[in-house]
Amino acid sequence: MTSQQGGGRQPTGIRDVAKLAGVSVASVSFALNGQPGVADDTRRRILAAAAQLGYRANPQAQALRRGRTTTYGLVIRNFSNPFFLEVLTGAERAASEAGVTLLLLDSHYSAEREHLLVREMAAQRLAGLAIAPVGKGESLRLWQELRPGTPLVALNAAVEGMTGVSRVYPDNAAGVQLAMRRLAELGHSSVAFLSAPRGLVADALMSPSSGTTTCRPRNCSTRRWRPSAWTAGKWAGR
Repeated sequence: MTSQQGGGRQPTGIRDVAKLAGVSVASVSFALNGQPGVADDTRRRILAAAAQLGYRANPQAQALRRGRTTTYGLVIRNFSNPFFLEVLTGAERAASEAGVTLLLLDSHYSAEREHLLVREMAAQRLAGLAIAPVGKGESLRLWQELRPGTPLVALNAAVEGMTGVSRVYPDNAAGVQLAMRRLAELGHSSVAFLSAPRGLVADALMSPSSGTTTCRPRNCSTRRWRPSAWTAGKWAGR
């Protein structure tokens, strides 16, 4: 239901509910949010008025008033990366079970875009952030500056020298060893290791060095090759 003033249609507000129920705005707020301090008959009258008017609370407005929200941000480098697709699936499942909203964003391997996204989410007062950062993890520090004390999770990234940051990451060393061991078993003696440009990832653990010992008995050597930032950008769809 809407009210019309000056030729324009205005959405029903909490004051309209209070007027119809014959109570204060504070009583309406308490009743609709399930808080104590409102008599049962008054609460029922308020709920009936809200239903009659078709009133729906504005979550964004509530977040601004309270300074907090139940929306969490998740920023990754590339939605098409199979690893991050699994992360997205798990994150959405966890958010659903917790009854919170998840805002999914893609930085496209751009540090500039990533910083912009972090600033926008901080301005919206998101409750927390999980991010697979580009570069050296400057966005993690930026979030801590803008939203101090809120939860922060680094995905597949090193966070040396930082406190108050949780980490979620795969066992890269074990993964590399498995791949190198298999190549050695197949008789390969020279292996190339392809990774993203150093300036685009914040994961210091992604290295083939741990797997080279597996190949030494077979005289296996490794070479690491990093494509240029331009090549990686084209691969990421930028």
